[in-house]
Amino acid sequence: MFEFIRSQSERYRVTKLCGALGVSKSSFYAWMNRPKSKREQDNETISSDIQTIHKRSRHIYGILKITESLKFKGYRMNHKRVARLMRSLGIKSKVARKFRATTDSNHFLPVAENLPNREFHAEKRSQKWVSDITCVSSDEGWLY
Repeated sequence: MFEFIRSQSERYRVTKLCGALGVSKSSFYAWMNRPKSKREQDNETISSDIQTIHKRSRHIYGILKITESLKFKGYRMNHKRVARLMRSLGIKSKVARKFRATTDSNHFLPVAENLPNREFHAEKRSQKWVSDITCVSSDEGWLY
């Protein structure tokens, strides 16, 4: 809430923002002048290490591997804290999908004859028509 007030303080008066959010003006200024807690300082240090580890892993490492790497560096923390920090930083791991062949050429079904035989120049319009099927992997599955 105080972060929001600080971000909007250049556009609107602090008094109006505090009144709209039901916060006293003095508590906002006390928050502004308060030094960062040990936990906040630790989170900043851990966040920079998380970014370094994630970058070094080519954006592949997820929560558990980053937690393991941080523990190897000497940090003592839970994977839930790493997950929260990664979420706040907008860091996600790449998911490597297993290759699945989408074409089965070993079948006994009839195969259409290749009539154009790679001669795509036509004398008249609509004389030769060619199409292709494109397979695209998405979150919903394969799209054709």
